[in-house]
Amino acid sequence: MVVTQFGNYLIPFLLTPFIIRKIGAAQFGEISYFQNVVIYTTLFINFGFEYTATRLVARNQKNNEKLASVFFNTLLAKVFLLLISLGFTFVWFLSSNKLQNNMPLLLACWIINLGFVLYPGWFFQGMEQMKLTSLFNLAIKIAGAVAILLFLHPDNYLLIPVSFSVSQIAIGFIAFVVATQQYKFASAFKSFKFSFTSVLQNLRESLPIFITQLTNSTYLLGTFLIVAVFVSSEELGYFSGIQKFIYALLMLVQLPLNNALFPYVNRVSESNPAKGKTIVKKLMLGGIALGVLLAVFVYMFAPIIVDLFLNTKDGRVVLQMQTFSWLAAIMPLSGIVSYQGLYANYLDRYSSAISIVCALVACTFTFFTGNSLGVLSAIWGWIIAQWLDTFLTFVVLRRETFL
Repeated sequence: MVVTQFGNYLIPFLLTPFIIRKIGAAQFGEISYFQNVVIYTTLFINFGFEYTATRLVARNQKNNEKLASVFFNTLLAKVFLLLISLGFTFVWFLSSNKLQNNMPLLLACWIINLGFVLYPGWFFQGMEQMKLTSLFNLAIKIAGAVAILLFLHPDNYLLIPVSFSVSQIAIGFIAFVVATQQYKFASAFKSFKFSFTSVLQNLRESLPIFITQLTNSTYLLGTFLIVAVFVSSEELGYFSGIQKFIYALLMLVQLPLNNALFPYVNRVSESNPAKGKTIVKKLMLGGIALGVLLAVFVYMFAPIIVDLFLNTKDGRVVLQMQTFSWLAAIMPLSGIVSYQGLYANYLDRYSSAISIVCALVACTFTFFTGNSLGVLSAIWGWIIAQWLDTFLTFVVLRRETFL
């Protein structure tokens, strides 16, 4: 999983300084806008199957007939969602001059969804065999990155989204072939009976997780798309670069920590709730301390980071990076109360409602302050939403007498 995360997040992050220097912040901002538009369609196509379908696969590891049924039903559900997302994108295209004026860029970004339809990462995760596909993922993403490093210049900026899309399609195709060959699904497909009822059942089971993922992503993506109405492409480019840096920093610190602790906290909380509470309280103190350290780092080194990473000394960009120190301060604690508090103690039924409230707050704040604050409106929208998310999660834990 760590290898996959490196390929999906850190490689694009590491490419950002080179891309901005090569094509400029304005062109990078245009690409980032369209990539964020497409991410919403990708979330829709994946629809939370990486959790629900993975769970079904894990339950039926020894039942090849059931595995084949889950495999093809999930694949067909994703094809169904792909077609719907295509219609949604077409409607958005017709209603947006920005999309109409950049059709090649939109298409270059959108075709990445073909790869996400094919890629059965959820299946391999359920079978606990992520190593092979993770290595394929990393190798092909590195090949795409090398192509960008060797051939990118201002006149062929489409190489950036095309390389990411082609890489994902190649990964999806290879992983799909490996799965069908290794588990002999090709022969099982002959006797497979399509059931639209089964597809709808998959969608119903995945809906709560999809809603949570969608609203969580709105803190980042929704505010970005809203503020794009109020700022120039150059400002959007620098903002996107800052986002990538902050997101990569927080992912490197938070994701491995929470993934490593989650099974232990879940097990202890089930067998000894009192001990589980004690552990989570100690982790919360550690999260507060880690947040303070991250905030100080981001604030103090913002001028150096902006200069090296974004190739600018613009004071406004430095201020934007420093403002993100408020997000860095809360994220470790936020992750602990969510993962080790809500999820480890089976209180995740509250997560969708919390996420919806916070997403609405973030988007509303950005919309009404975007004209006056510019990029800072999106940054503060995300910060306010994340602090509110943490507070509401803490309130739920207190109400459930967990803390």
